[in-house]
Amino acid sequence: MPLPPHINQYEFLIYPQDVDAAQRLRVTSLESVLLNAAGLAARDNGFGSVGMIEQGVTWVLLRLSCEMKEQPLQYETLTVRTWVEDYARVTTMRNFCLFDHTGRQIGQARSVWALIEYQTRR
Repeated sequence: MPLPPHINQYEFLIYPQDVDAAQRLRVTSLESVLLNAAGLAARDNGFGSVGMIEQGVTWVLLRLSCEMKEQPLQYETLTVRTWVEDYARVTTMRNFCLFDHTGRQIGQARSVWALIEYQTRR
């Protein structure tokens, strides 16, 4: 079944450098996956960082919260679905659902982003 047009989906392979001693995805690597998914979705929807910097603005992460039922293992695929839930004049909320290699939802996350001027950082 196709996804609604406002939801983007990306797959990430969990590499050895992304896991802990138990071969489970590290929290820092999970953060990287979520930030990559957000960046890809922004780019695919026409408001990615490259185009924004050309306009003198960029996105800055203000808050990221995540809840995981389990961590994927090394060499498993993690699928991330993401969409913008809400936006205001200079902030936006982005949601994420995370699925394991079988398609079972194993986590969810939410992020809050601010739009700032690239040169002044305000």
